[in-house]
Amino acid sequence: MFYDVGGFLAHLQPLGSPSALNPFLCLIELVRMLVRPLTLSVRLTANLSTGHILFALLGRGFISSGLLGMSLILFVGVFYSMFEIGVCLVQSYIFTLLPVLYSDDHPSIGH
Repeated sequence: MFYDVGGFLAHLQPLGSPSALNPFLCLIELVRMLVRPLTLSVRLTANLSTGHILFALLGRGFISSGLLGMSLILFVGVFYSMFEIGVCLVQSYIFTLLPVLYSDDHPSIGH
C-alpha cells in the first residue's frame, strides 16, 4: 500500500480555482477537515449536558413543590423523556452516518 499525497491534496482544491489561490484553498480545506470532528464532539457534549441539566432541574422542582406542582412536573418530565429518546435516536443515526460521509469525502488510500 502507498499513500497518494498528490491525490489527497488535489481533493482539497475546488475545480476551476485559480492556481495562485491553490495553496491557501488547500490550507483552508485542511483546517476545515481537522476542525470538523472537534465541532461535532462539542455539539454532542452540549446536547448531552443540556439533557442532564434539564432532568436535574425537573428533579429539584419535583422535590420542592406541592402535589399539584409534582403532578405537573411529572407530566412534563415524561414527555421530555420521550423527546430525549427521540433525540437520542436521531443523534445515533447521524453519528453512524458520519463515518460513511467522511469516507466518501476522502480518496481511497492505495488506489
